[in-house]
Amino acid sequence: MLRRILRGNSLPTINTLLDALNLTSVVTSIPFTAFDLDRLRGEPVMREARAVESFFGIGMDKPIFLMGGEAIIEDT
Repeated sequence: MLRRILRGNSLPTINTLLDALNLTSVVTSIPFTAFDLDRLRGEPVMREARAVESFFGIGMDKPIFLMGGEAIIEDT
């Protein structure tokens, strides 16, 4: 989120809860998240990323490739 702001982009407007979490993340530099339980497939699991795993961030056209060791949350 901070990268978006530093690039001159605004925070995405999603809904009141997620907007508040995004703003809190920016102000505190602590990442917050929420999940839509109806969209999860299985249980969410927190683990370390493997090198070159990728994901698309909000509004991104290209994936971000991870170095390995980052904390990620995925559904199983």
